[in-house]
Amino acid sequence: MGVCGRLSFSRYAQVIHGLGGIVRGSFHQFVLLSGPPRAWDAKSSALSGLAGELELPDDCLRYMYDSLLWIPSLNPCKALSPQTGLNLYGQTVITLSGAGIGRRIFRAWAELFRCGPEILQLTGDYEWSEDEPQMGEYQRLRLRRDEIAAVIEGLAGYCQRVEESDDREFILHLGI
Repeated sequence: MGVCGRLSFSRYAQVIHGLGGIVRGSFHQFVLLSGPPRAWDAKSSALSGLAGELELPDDCLRYMYDSLLWIPSLNPCKALSPQTGLNLYGQTVITLSGAGIGRRIFRAWAELFRCGPEILQLTGDYEWSEDEPQMGEYQRLRLRRDEIAAVIEGLAGYCQRVEESDDREFILHLGI
């Protein structure tokens, strides 16, 4: 499967759950689209049923989040206003202005994860205990190295396609 092939995590989530891993079931979808980006209404019929070509678990995206804030992007829910980073709970557009940085960041994360063991064990968000409100612990994330690295490398490939398209393509990110 090529860098920009379709990868889905429905099977991935089931497999990793069986390993005692934590995948919340929330995924960020990334779609490579042609034409000029436009603003979408959050309830737009154009977005309903849109299947993401690449899906990244929310926990993994949050782990990488600080570096993703460096990517210039547009907010389609605010008339395509410029911003940096990805909207966790909304849509984001990555055009030529952010594709080069995005490609380098995603490729670096893919390479970094490939250095790890087959099952990556990462520290996630801090969670409070329901039984004892004063107690809590950090979430332990368990991710399959090769599958996560392939999706992140696919995102780098999307960015490269945007760069090569001379701004005729863009990436639409659909947050959780």
